[in-house]
Amino acid sequence: MDKNESYLGNALVKKDGVQGQYTEHEIAEYVKCMKDPIYFAEKYIKVISLDKGLVPFIPYDYQERMFKHFNDNRFSIVLACRQSGKCGRSDSYIYIKNKHTGEEEKITLKDFHERIKGHMPKNNSGIIA
Repeated sequence: MDKNESYLGNALVKKDGVQGQYTEHEIAEYVKCMKDPIYFAEKYIKVISLDKGLVPFIPYDYQERMFKHFNDNRFSIVLACRQSGKCGRSDSYIYIKNKHTGEEEKITLKDFHERIKGHMPKNNSGIIA
């Protein structure tokens, strides 16, 4: 692809409206990706790791379930706030600070959840909100 056909000079991305020719293999790969979003994500999506740089995206089990749900259901509602630890694993570490003493402690998300369980308000059904 020449520079006039690329987006912002990036030869890996075509400019809008540029026609391309696809091989049978590329068409088959496109169809495979369209049918299986997990395959697409694992093969073509990269994320930045603070320790390793650019690495392949390897979804957790719950992310795979979300991919499948969204793929199988045209309409979905997800009640989730931003940066709420949706991507955290129970063995992920967090730092907490005692507001009275200022002391900091490193604990797992699982341990943190266990500590706060008794302090969370319950809704009418008795489920922790």
